[in-house]
Amino acid sequence: MRLTIERLSFSEPMGSLLVVCDAEGIVRALDFGADDARLLRRLDARYPGAEVEWGHGPAGSPCARRLLRR
Repeated sequence: MRLTIERLSFSEPMGSLLVVCDAEGIVRALDFGADDARLLRRLDARYPGAEVEWGHGPAGSPCARRLLRR
């Protein structure tokens, strides 16, 4: 399984949101804040052996854009 993480930045008080999507565009995880290590540990526990990569730019993927429209 391949997972892509994107960081979406918002103004305070929300801050940043980490969105994790799979190759089919399904949201697999969400996390608030900037604790990348915590998210990576959780992904490893939930999806052992998954390939994890960081996405490019804010709301760059169709998955993240769909999430923001709701």
